[in-house]
Amino acid sequence: MPKPTRVVEVPRDEFCYKHEDYPLKPTFFTSKRLIIDLAFSKNGVRKTITRYIGYQGFCKLCNRYYAPIGIRQFIKHQLSGIIIKHSLYIKE
Repeated sequence: MPKPTRVVEVPRDEFCYKHEDYPLKPTFFTSKRLIIDLAFSKNGVRKTITRYIGYQGFCKLCNRYYAPIGIRQFIKHQLSGIIIKHSLYIKE
């Protein structure tokens, strides 16, 4: 696994994702995501590795652990961002 160039702490969610009025119980379980970002320039490519770390919350109604919303969003949008950057680079 590559060594990250920077580490970002993401705050824990306060309320359940499905039950919006129910608060999440704080836990000591962590969620981690490693994001590799490529920045294209005229002289070459620069790689930035960022590790996002956040504590999970537990919902007693769902009986489920939830990662912070800042980390969950990367799963959905990471691939689409790579495709957009690649297509922009090809057009130039």
